Amino acid sequence: MRAGIFSRAAHALWAVATGMVATFVALTTETEDRPDDERRVHDSDFSGEMNYRTGRLDAGTDPYGWYDDE
Repeated sequence: MRAGIFSRAAHALWAVATGMVATFVALTTETEDRPDDERRVHDSDFSGEMNYRTGRLDAGTDPYGWYDDE
């Protein structure tokens, strides 16, 4: 009778410990991917040339953008 109680308790403890480890791993390894169109620090809107294709200031290196207001 006692062996059954200890077995169930050990199984419950194992399930809780496994769940905690799985949760810890999921929380520490999860990374949020940044969308491609999100601005980076070096692509600041505070300096550069006006890119009329994107409507933002940038370094002036966009091969598809235009940098004059024509």
